[in-house]
Amino acid sequence: MAKKEETKQAETPAIFMPSDLIAAAAHFNTSPEVMAGALYGVTDGLTLEDAAERLKKFITKPVTDAAAAAADGEQKGE
Repeated sequence: MAKKEETKQAETPAIFMPSDLIAAAAHFNTSPEVMAGALYGVTDGLTLEDAAERLKKFITKPVTDAAAAAADGEQKGE
């Protein structure tokens, strides 16, 4: 019966709070600042896989220049 309990525990993924994941950013080969950006707005715990997926999406997200986009909108409105 002890074996069944051990396998159930092994199947449950570990949950980490965002502050812990940010502190352990080196585990993901990134800086704490980048990890904080990837986890921005997250208040619940995450698995390592979920954190890695959010980090990948954050890093590959295209960067836009908000000021240039606003200026383009103003010029079109004239």
